[in-house]
Amino acid sequence: MPRLFVITGGPCDGKTTLVNELERRGYKVLHETAATIVIPQLLAEGKNPDKNFEEMEDRIFTEQLLREESLKELPDDEIVFLDRCLVGSPTAYYALRGLPIPKSLTEALRGRRYEKVFFLELLPFEGTDIRYEKSTDEVLRVHALIRQAHEEHGSAIVDVPAGSVEERLAMILQHIAATG
Repeated sequence: MPRLFVITGGPCDGKTTLVNELERRGYKVLHETAATIVIPQLLAEGKNPDKNFEEMEDRIFTEQLLREESLKELPDDEIVFLDRCLVGSPTAYYALRGLPIPKSLTEALRGRRYEKVFFLELLPFEGTDIRYEKSTDEVLRVHALIRQAHEEHGSAIVDVPAGSVEERLAMILQHIAATG
């Protein structure tokens, strides 16, 4: 199994910017499933993510699980950065909507480990066509729920303060270098 490092936090915290820069520097990355695959699919099908929430989350879970499982084929020492992962994103959004977490997700999380979870401090909220959080309060709630999910899962969390892309990347890469 490769060395899996998660870049996570709430919406609008710079995850995608960091992951894109890591990829530009030659690291293997797994881009966020919701923003890059599922939400664009729903929109292309004429479906509103807010009105098809359970379908969206089920698709995100299924796609993320398949994508993470495919990483098992990589060499054991290869470093892979994940823009979110199974632990925080699906569970937080089910909780946000007051929905029970599907048994299949709970089972998929059992025994799943990531070497480190880099939890990003939020940046000022900016809405986009893909982002379906509509307010700062909702963004803060999602951020807290993602953290809670990782804490309950026993993830090794490293807090990454707001700062420039270079400052954040330097901190993340220092932590990785220190783990060998």
